[in-house]
Amino acid sequence: MRNGFDMIKAPVGLLAVALLATSCAVGDPGQADDALVVSEIGASPLHARVGHSSVLAEDSLLIWGGDFGDEHRPHADGAVLSLTGGGWNPIPPAPVAPRTRHVAVWTGTEMIVWGGATSAPAPGHFARDGAAYHPGEDTWRPIAPAPQERSSALAVATGGWMVIGGGRRSDRPTDALLSYAIADDHWHTTEVDIQVQAMAATGPGRVLLAGTDPDRTLAIRHYDADNDSTSVVPHDIDLTEPLRSLGLASDGQGSTYLLASDDTRTHVAHMSEDGAVQTVATHDSVDLRPPIDLTQAGLNRGAMWISAARQIISLNGRDLSTFDPDSGELTHYRLTDHADYCGAGATAALTAHHLITWGGRNCQGADLTITNRGLRIQLPS
Repeated sequence: MRNGFDMIKAPVGLLAVALLATSCAVGDPGQADDALVVSEIGASPLHARVGHSSVLAEDSLLIWGGDFGDEHRPHADGAVLSLTGGGWNPIPPAPVAPRTRHVAVWTGTEMIVWGGATSAPAPGHFARDGAAYHPGEDTWRPIAPAPQERSSALAVATGGWMVIGGGRRSDRPTDALLSYAIADDHWHTTEVDIQVQAMAATGPGRVLLAGTDPDRTLAIRHYDADNDSTSVVPHDIDLTEPLRSLGLASDGQGSTYLLASDDTRTHVAHMSEDGAVQTVATHDSVDLRPPIDLTQAGLNRGAMWISAARQIISLNGRDLSTFDPDSGELTHYRLTDHADYCGAGATAALTAHHLITWGGRNCQGADLTITNRGLRIQLPS
């Protein structure tokens, strides 16, 4: 990285962290002792924060924005964490107002940040502008403003597009998708008939959307950004109680999974080649928790991925679940040695072998203080 700051060298201390682990295979529930190896991320030059963005860019993690625990006091700074050396480099000032609860995506060469709640022109203002940061050149450039403002939204980058769904406009949710053509610096708006709660890019320009319809039941749609079209995706997920939590992830190479949970059971569903979503397993919702809690208006989000080993990984606060669709093995971990740290939720990042989480809230004590600590969690092999 090239900038006018010296890199802050910070040692990374390894420790074997005890986590409570429950392991079971389909039809053969049981208990197994297990542990994950967790390392503390070295001291950061950034203040403690929530509502920030975190983007994985090859061997670096780009963190930007957020707030002090009050969205009326957003941050305007960021930093790059080297995942190989463990040091930090500050990111130069961006050409946009400080903000929190914005979205950020990695295009392959740039980090684009957009939207969120800003302090200008007034505290709590929802933004529709954004900017792109190029780490190799250590420079920012503004992007065209979108047709709508948005905060607490979702975003994916795929096939030359940044697609934004969900979130809120002013004091209400929105059903519209915003699609940004990166090379053309141009936006368009697409109305959808569901409230988008989860998104995943399934291929170049193709995005799977999951959420609730006007009857507040589970609904899935497919969006084609190149043709600006949506279509209904059939599914066989039969929830006996209202949908409570949701998760969606794809490796972009044909492996796409959805988690949907009511108060008692989590359904694991796979998107087949013909586009249908079919249930492949069900588990107790305590053991397999989808990452997005729909009862929290989109403010309590974790993250979900498909790992290089084709395992489903769901992170929800201190709860980490891994599920192997081929063997049916499910393992649920819960932090014990770091029980005071709730993690950074949706801003966690997955590398080939680790989960990286930085910032967020401490979860002990009445004040739920925010933090600038982070953890590197080695994935089970």
